Amino acid sequence: MKWIHAIAAVATAFLVNSGCSEPEPRWVVQERLGPERFGLPHGQPVARAIIGATARPVLGVLAEDLHIEKTGVPLVDGVAQFKLDIASEDIPRANLSIQTFTSLGTDVPSLAGTLREKVFWRRLESGWSLDEGKDGYTISIRDERGAEVTGFVNARVFLTQPSPSVQESESFPLPNGSEIRLFFGSTKPAAGHARPQLRYQASLNCDGRASMLILDTEQRIDGSGDSWEQARVGISKGGLDCRLRLEVRSLQGEPSTKGIWAWPEILVKTPGPSVRPNLLMVSLDTLRADHMSGYGYPRQTTPTIDTRLIAEGTTFLEAFSTFPQTDVSHLSLFTGLYPEAQPTRGRLSPGSSITTLAENLRDAGYQTDAITENALISGLFGFWRGFDAFAERSVVQQKLGPTSFANAASYLRENREQQFFLFLHTYQTHDPYDSSPEFDAMFRGDNHWAEGGPPPYVPDVQHKNVDRYDRTIREADSLVDGLLTVLEETGLMYNTLIVLLSDHGESFGEHSLPGHGFAHHDEQLRIPLILRGPGVPADVRIPGSVSLTDVAPTLLDLLNLPELAQGQGESLRAAMSGTPIPDDRDVFFAWYQNDAIGARNREWKSTSTRAETRNYELKTDPFEWHTIKSPSLPADRQKVLDDHKRESSAIRAALAEASAGNPNGTSETQGIPQRMEESLRALGYLD
Repeated sequence: MKWIHAIAAVATAFLVNSGCSEPEPRWVVQERLGPERFGLPHGQPVARAIIGATARPVLGVLAEDLHIEKTGVPLVDGVAQFKLDIASEDIPRANLSIQTFTSLGTDVPSLAGTLREKVFWRRLESGWSLDEGKDGYTISIRDERGAEVTGFVNARVFLTQPSPSVQESESFPLPNGSEIRLFFGSTKPAAGHARPQLRYQASLNCDGRASMLILDTEQRIDGSGDSWEQARVGISKGGLDCRLRLEVRSLQGEPSTKGIWAWPEILVKTPGPSVRPNLLMVSLDTLRADHMSGYGYPRQTTPTIDTRLIAEGTTFLEAFSTFPQTDVSHLSLFTGLYPEAQPTRGRLSPGSSITTLAENLRDAGYQTDAITENALISGLFGFWRGFDAFAERSVVQQKLGPTSFANAASYLRENREQQFFLFLHTYQTHDPYDSSPEFDAMFRGDNHWAEGGPPPYVPDVQHKNVDRYDRTIREADSLVDGLLTVLEETGLMYNTLIVLLSDHGESFGEHSLPGHGFAHHDEQLRIPLILRGPGVPADVRIPGSVSLTDVAPTLLDLLNLPELAQGQGESLRAAMSGTPIPDDRDVFFAWYQNDAIGARNREWKSTSTRAETRNYELKTDPFEWHTIKSPSLPADRQKVLDDHKRESSAIRAALAEASAGNPNGTSETQGIPQRMEESLRALGYLD
């Protein structure tokens, strides 16, 4: 194992894992025919539609207009009712959606006290009805907890503008030998309504030649499992002046507004040597670096990661989260912003001027896709920004981990000829620490807890939870092994940059309450960060403090792409080339406490809250057992925090100003689907 600061030159290592074969040509997205190509106003927020579990940016408006908001509607026998003042021609049942917020006296749902109340606007997929009477329409909302429940319901009623039945693009160039990829379908109908049976047609006219029908297909879905339909059409002869016409009709030939088209894509095949590597990013939620055998843990929890990623790639030994909570830390990952600079922590509003890693990769021709497990990595919170497809799989309706990795394996096989960025996120190692039966026998009866176990010491009452947690890590390692095998089988290993990381760690009572989010100690903040692939030295470990905010700048640098428009992280490419990370380089973090903020380098960890300040001398106290408490920090450490807060405030203010002219820049979080609420509850975030 090499230590990078001891290497004089590693230039030859930058071709590691590239193999000897000539890279094959791959399909690159030359252009996405978005709303502007179809004559819609420029600068509007991207409209998205969800079919099945996957959201895609779509043509047409599909805007939801808030029609009415009712507050304090009483629950009587478990049902809340109110009148809806609207003309009958404006209210086809399938174009109506309901969001609710239920208050049961003072027992208001809370996300462990950490998320804003407005996240609990629920988008109802069932449990409500619209009835027409002599004096108009009545909406009835039934509380699933039963007739004995009392309290009040706040409700918002939205009307959705339908997608047009015919859409025709403006002129665009289309190269010879290119392909047009089309995605289409219909959303899940409201309860009691049958899924429409539709015909989708696409025709192309180039340079005045006769119009050519390139797609004519029927979509019949029985409702057992809906998904986007896809068609790829080869174009032997394109032109400089091409126009695409998209139509949706009923099977009887009548125009229909029930069908949806995602943005059409123009694909061109590019010679292998001129195509950038693919990017595969795997985020194992709640994974502590110090519970991985490759980071020195005595149990063999990560044998595959140790041998196939750490030994063949570059490992950052001292990588840290920016915040021990999934949404805030992942937003740092994608934007390079610390929590103090995020206009709203863990959220991106539709009109925000922030750019993301996915957007930069999309603009460079990458196909950008995400597979997540619902809950806090939600498109509704802005995380789908820049992704062509954003799939959210319910943690209640599927087995954590295995299903998501199986979906990722299928994606790799289906897109082996495509230049892609795939983000894969799983709660496999998250509370409640459930592993598959084949891992149940692991880490039982070993000597792990002899003499209290390895430091930092865990209370006896938490030993079984640690054992269960370690088993989930071993299963996650097995899932990574299967994914790497697919990369090898498909020939993608040599031209794919792989990043494995986590968003935060987990406490088992070493210093405070178990879990995460509420403390600043390393068990909640220290995470793995491992890179493998083209441009990455093999078998190298790099000491020195690095942050999640450094990941996006590093990847964009390695791929020779423009940096983010904003960001506080730094590219680590120089460190990978042999330049040592300075011992006094500070990275920053926050947690859930009044005005909490902290900074750490290799020598000092300094924290400040409204109530107190703390200092830890890490070289003599690496496990943070001996707090140096004082009314104030040493002047040099206080200056580090003050400078960071000043810089972050300036960035946040500039981002807010840039978004001020956009009416969607500060829009409210949308109501969450019921299955997302179920996922949050299953993961312990909801009481």
